[in-house]
Amino acid sequence: PESQRWGDIEVRRFRLGLRAKMFKKLSFLSLVDLYPNFDPRIYKRTPETFFTWAENDAFQISLGKTELKFDREQEYSSKEFPLFERTALGNMFYGGELAGIWASGKNIAGGWLYYLGVFDNDRQDELTDFEGGTMILGKTGYNYSQHTDLDLAEVKFQILHNTEPGFAASPNDLA
Repeated sequence: PESQRWGDIEVRRFRLGLRAKMFKKLSFLSLVDLYPNFDPRIYKRTPETFFTWAENDAFQISLGKTELKFDREQEYSSKEFPLFERTALGNMFYGGELAGIWASGKNIAGGWLYYLGVFDNDRQDELTDFEGGTMILGKTGYNYSQHTDLDLAEVKFQILHNTEPGFAASPNDLA
C-alpha cells in the first residue's frame, strides 16, 4: 500500500530505539514504531520498553514490555536471519509484545541456563491495563557449545502456560 512506501521503497517497519546503560548494572531499552509517511500521525505504537538489572550472567531481572520469546526464532532479531521470513509454524507460537517481569541467567555451573517470566496476556499498543489473564514462560537448559566446535549448541526445555486462553482484546488480536 502507498502508506507503506517512500517512492519506490517499501517500508514495512519504521522504528526508533533507545538503549542506555546506567550505574553499570541497570540498562534500558525502548523501541517506538512510527508511521512511514507520518500519516495519520507520527507515533504508531510501543512494541518494547523495559529496564534490566544485570547483577551478572547468572542473574538478570527485567520489568516492562517485551516480545514473548517462546520459540527459537523469536529469541533472535529478524535482522540476524537470512532473507527468508520467520516460519509459519514459528508465527503460530507468537505471543506478541506483553508487559511483565522476567528473570534469566546463563553460564551457571559450566553452561546451565534458565528463564522465568510472568506476563499480562492483554496485547496493547502501549502498556497494558491487565485484563487478559497471565502468560507464564519457563525455560531451562544447558549450553554445551564449549564441548563442540559449534558456535552455539544448546538443549532446552520450555513451557508456556496461558491462564485465560480464550481472551481477546479485539477480534483482530487473538490471544
